[in-house]
Parts: sequence; structure tokens; C-alpha cells
Amino acid sequence: MRSELGILLEKLRGKRTLRDVSKKTGLSHTYIRDLELGIRRATGKPIKPSAHVLKKLADAYQYPFEDLMRAGGYEDLLQKNTNGDSNPCDIWQILSSENETALWKGRVLDENQKKEIISVVEYVLSRSV
Repeated sequence: MRSELGILLEKLRGKRTLRDVSKKTGLSHTYIRDLELGIRRATGKPIKPSAHVLKKLADAYQYPFEDLMRAGGYEDLLQKNTNGDSNPCDIWQILSSENETALWKGRVLDENQKKEIISVVEYVLSRSV
């Protein structure tokens, strides 16, 4: 069964070829088609793109990144309230937790990057006390 994201991606692509989108995003045309189908054709298993991949697709399609994130099942990362304002969040908690996904401009940060960011922020804050 096709996913909401897959249907949306195919609709956004429209008449563009997979190879055209591949050139714009840097993603392989076969991977893009797998995303549209909602499965990795080599294994038959469901496929879930990273936030970084969704950012590339959003940019290529000139489509809101947040909407692709929702369609991709990343609603919990958006942290928006009903007024559309961002909810306050504890940056340290997100960066220090292995269970939280942290993004920087749509790119998923790995654990080492998160630790480095914590070190930099702690240094900056220690200088301003």
C-alpha cells in the first residue's frame, strides 16, 4: 500500500522525469522512485527517508519542508502549537538525548555533531557569565 508521502512526492514531480529530479537533489532516480512507491524495491520493505532527504526534495519541488516532514511521519519533530508558534524546547535535552533527532537546516545531526554543539554552546555560555 502506498504511503501518503509517496503519493505526494509523485504528485509534486508531475511531468518531470526521475532523472531531472535526481540531478536537482543529488539522489538516485531509483531511490526517488522507491520513495514514491513507499517501499525499497530490492527488499520489498517500507522505506522512510531522513529529514535531510526530505529537505532536498522540498527544495527541488519548491514545496514547504514542514509539509513533507508531516507526510513523512516526522510530526513530532515539528513541535508547533495550534497558533503556529514554536513551542519552547530545551536545546540541551534534544542534543544530549540519543532518542531525539536533532536537525540543522533540515540535516539530521549525528551523535558526535550533537556533542560538539553542546561543547560550543557551553563554552559560549561560560564566557557570558
